[in-house]
Amino acid sequence: MNLKEIREEINSALDYNPDLKQYSDNVARVVNRHYLQISSQYQWLFMQNRKLLQLRADITGDSTSKLTGDGTHLVTLPSTTGAGVINLPPDIVGKTLVNTDDGATYQITAFIDSRRFLVDDIFPSGELTTWKIEFVKYPMPRDCIEVLGIMDRGITTKETLSFQSDSTTTTMTAPNEGRFMFLDARKEENLYLDRSDTGNPFVSVEEMHDNIQSPDYPPIFNNRIEEIFGSVLPKVVAPYRIEYCYTFIYAGMEGPPSEVLAVDLDPSQIQPEKASPTDTIIVGSRRYGPVIELRRIMRTVSHTLGSGDNNGRMKKLYRRIVFSDEYLSHPAASDYVMGAGAWRHIATLASDATEYQDQGKEIISDATAEDPLDSTDPGDSLIDPAGDTFRLDRLNESGPRQYLRFWNTPKSDYVVEVRYHKRPYRLVKDSDAPEWPPQYHHYLVYAALRDICMQHGMLNHSSLYERRADEMLEAMKAKYLSRTDRMYVRRGFDRAMADRERFGIPSKAE
Repeated sequence: MNLKEIREEINSALDYNPDLKQYSDNVARVVNRHYLQISSQYQWLFMQNRKLLQLRADITGDSTSKLTGDGTHLVTLPSTTGAGVINLPPDIVGKTLVNTDDGATYQITAFIDSRRFLVDDIFPSGELTTWKIEFVKYPMPRDCIEVLGIMDRGITTKETLSFQSDSTTTTMTAPNEGRFMFLDARKEENLYLDRSDTGNPFVSVEEMHDNIQSPDYPPIFNNRIEEIFGSVLPKVVAPYRIEYCYTFIYAGMEGPPSEVLAVDLDPSQIQPEKASPTDTIIVGSRRYGPVIELRRIMRTVSHTLGSGDNNGRMKKLYRRIVFSDEYLSHPAASDYVMGAGAWRHIATLASDATEYQDQGKEIISDATAEDPLDSTDPGDSLIDPAGDTFRLDRLNESGPRQYLRFWNTPKSDYVVEVRYHKRPYRLVKDSDAPEWPPQYHHYLVYAALRDICMQHGMLNHSSLYERRADEMLEAMKAKYLSRTDRMYVRRGFDRAMADRERFGIPSKAE
């Protein structure tokens, strides 16, 4: 069942289906509340994921790789090539820069390139040779609710770091330590696992969650006809809606979204100066169409030394297109080939950017775009180099970011595997389906009906749907949550038995 079918089931049970967007939105909110709560409450087998996590040894400077500051948030390494200067990896974002002379620490808030990055405080002018980047804590994936296990499987990977003509390729092989022990923060304090102990990590330590705030207000817009090139905005043949919101990204974290700006487009609203209000206007060799100019996006620079200074707090802009039934049924409607209905990332704006012109473009280029901190067109910021629309970043209200620490502190760079309980995306567009086994989708119907009936004083019906929801939840927990531990008699997977029959039919111990 998708979101539309879930709403229809609820409306059918209530025998109430007003054609009101406010009502359908309210039903969707109730459904999402139960969907996200149940998905996050239990460690379902179908809500788990695996990803690789890069562990790194601390990076240390020297007289060749010396840092330079100019009294702002910007820190640079020498831009000369062929001199053996360190090339920094992108995952230094969120890590700690330490001045080993005076002990001053800075959090790295943004990565520009392998020789430039930004920190959270003013970095003094001058050169520094005694510095170190400490990888104290590691962020878990954005959709991680809880870490379930970490394995060192001896994975071999290659990494290439480049700056202009300088390129360094490193082959990393994990030591194959097996499963990591997990400790909570209180247990780690009792044991005092000192960070100065280096070696091959075999303990993962729970670290504090961290988060950043949301923007204070939504953007505003100007709606006009302007010359466009290669725009894919739909033809304005019938009303439809475009919604925008944006988040802050800072030190490897993404905050909650701003309020939503909704822009309703229809033929009577767009009044071009050179033609009557139709879809796309062609005057000679020039092509005109709707352009939405977003304004009043928050300026997040640091106001130091009497001028605006980029501190790495950038803005991530999302767009959602909602077609009306009138638009979809219109015979002259143009197909919106990139899809619609979901919140998708369309641009990353620098700290000092306050405006953005949306011509309907998607991030589909297969070429690496310039970093938004330097780009003259920040809207070209790229997330998925493959250009796959369905891999473009979607809005995910993930909440506080979870971190882990490792002991011993890694003495070399390598990759381990993390298994975690993942948080699903909200059900936004009508075709969105819960990431649950289909036979249990009706739980969302019953749970929503329980709340709606309670809200309208239908207590008997509310109790009925509550029992049905509880029964279905217990059935889902018995099928996809509980597992009986089994002791296998046959040593079929023992490496010591490799010269004999290794795999057979195991029998369960009595």
